[in-house]
Amino acid sequence: FIHPFDDLEVVAGQGTLGLEILEDLPEVDTVVLPVGGGGLAAGTALALKERSPGVRVLGVQTAQVPSLAAARERGQPVMVPMRPTLGDGIRVGQTGLLTFPYLEKYLNDLVLVGEKDIAQAILVLLENKKVLAEGAGAAPAAALLGPLAQADLGRRVVLVISGGNIDIPLLERVLVRALLEKGRVLNLRVELSDRPGSLGRLATRLGELEANILHLFHDRLARDLPLDSTRVEVILETRNQEHGDQVVQSLQKAGYRVEEKP
Repeated sequence: FIHPFDDLEVVAGQGTLGLEILEDLPEVDTVVLPVGGGGLAAGTALALKERSPGVRVLGVQTAQVPSLAAARERGQPVMVPMRPTLGDGIRVGQTGLLTFPYLEKYLNDLVLVGEKDIAQAILVLLENKKVLAEGAGAAPAAALLGPLAQADLGRRVVLVISGGNIDIPLLERVLVRALLEKGRVLNLRVELSDRPGSLGRLATRLGELEANILHLFHDRLARDLPLDSTRVEVILETRNQEHGDQVVQSLQKAGYRVEEKP
């Protein structure tokens, strides 16, 4: 049996990543990498720090399973609850016994990221860099977009994107959720008068506002509505958060009762 992370030869093998970073970018200021059980982080941090002590090395862990954060607080590896997370590749309930001393010695700091940050990172990497990353692999980018957004990391920053093993149905759900969070997809309920042409006028108005209708459900039987009213649930694609806000405000000014679905 060869342990996936709590094995010194595995740690040494992972450390070649640190050597390659220094070979490609000798003047690197900061390296941000994901932490699960600690094999990748321990080996990479060791190689970086022993060759170039001035490099700042930051670990990133999902806040859903903060095993290294708990270990640092207790001074030794401890088991934490295994909650669901997009970062399933770093969903490790206890930091390795062999890796922990190296993590304590060579990591400058540890950052925890939330699920929304991870989803946004997957979207940003795919859309802007054409890199398909799984949740664990996107964790460093999630830290850069979230907790580290205002941090001084220097001019040369390396994010270790450590894997792309994400299935397509999950990727679809993650991207839609990330677009919703960014305001680029709106999920609205709009109340209309139940008269001929009302739905057409709403669709025309949305077209004039340059909002693209992705999905529409017309509900005329909702019990909480007056008999002369109907409700439309519509999913819209917008350019950005500002455009989405303009769409909602314009509909409200036109007399529509609009509610954003969570």
